[in-house]
Amino acid sequence: MSRQLRHLRTKQKGDNIKTAVFLLCAAVVLSFVCCYCCGVSLSGKLSDIFSKSDTVNTKMASPKNGIVASPLSEDKLTSGDKDTKHAGPQKVTLISNDVKSEGHVLSVAIIVDDGGSSIQLAQEVAELKIPTTWAVIPYMSHSKETAELASQHGIPLLLHLPMQAITDKDGNGQYLVGRGMSAEEIRRVTVKALDTIPSAIGLNNHRGSLSTADSKIIKPVLEELKSRDLMFVDSRTIGKSIAYRDAKKAKIKALKNNGFLDNIAEVWAIEAQFKTFVRSAAKNRSMILICHFRPDTVKFLKKLSNEMNGIPARFVTIPEMFEIQSENNLVE
Repeated sequence: MSRQLRHLRTKQKGDNIKTAVFLLCAAVVLSFVCCYCCGVSLSGKLSDIFSKSDTVNTKMASPKNGIVASPLSEDKLTSGDKDTKHAGPQKVTLISNDVKSEGHVLSVAIIVDDGGSSIQLAQEVAELKIPTTWAVIPYMSHSKETAELASQHGIPLLLHLPMQAITDKDGNGQYLVGRGMSAEEIRRVTVKALDTIPSAIGLNNHRGSLSTADSKIIKPVLEELKSRDLMFVDSRTIGKSIAYRDAKKAKIKALKNNGFLDNIAEVWAIEAQFKTFVRSAAKNRSMILICHFRPDTVKFLKKLSNEMNGIPARFVTIPEMFEIQSENNLVE
């Protein structure tokens, strides 16, 4: 009996050891699986933060929403002059992460176009924490005030010169530079417009899909800019624009727009477009974006300004952007 009891105890002890070893192995395997899954999850969040889609990004891939899926494609750029309302999400959270490309932080220059019609919106934009560059249309009700406000806040200013669009009939009065004008007349108009905003560091085109695609039309404008040592920014309201190319040939400090933020004039769409631009421009290291003095655009800019520490980019002015692109051989 005693011998049987000892044998039973020995067997039970062995079974306990086997059970303990099994449980230990199971725990190790379970821990490994958990760590692996967590690691994959974390890795995914860090590497895919600009590629994962939220509600808005899913909608952006659909042509039905009217948002360009590949915003940096020049032949898809549009004028951004029309306010188009689309139904969509009303809340978007801006992506935030310290993203760098090839060791360089993405540089973003934002031009706020169509200044001169609302001094109230200009005052709001002037208070932003992020640097911007303004483009003011001449002869508007508040053009002079807007230019003065920009000077007071140290904001670089461009003359936003109205040029003929493809949809404009000749001589319809919606533009200052267009087809049918002599070179002398175009230069005279440009001189007069520039003189109304003497603090301007350069010029970009307002509309002008027809004018900027025609070397004969754009040449007198560029000649005047060169004589004053001023910059030129091609708004690229059409992919066929030759204005930037011609400005470079003329040895003028020139830059070109990479896309419009507010073709759809709603905050959610502007935020979504900005996120798409940032993701798409990671390899380019620099990008110029155009938006407008519009209520929803100003709301977006305020949000961007308040969250600037979490945005994966540094914001610069147009003169700073030219220096950045020149130093890094990014100017074509």
